[in-house]
Amino acid sequence: MRHSTGQVVQYGMALTWMAA
Repeated sequence: MRHSTGQVVQYGMALTWMAA
């Protein structure tokens, strides 16, 4: 896995926030 874990988390949170 890359070191872009922070970006992955932000991406997932953004999708959840938009889907909410």
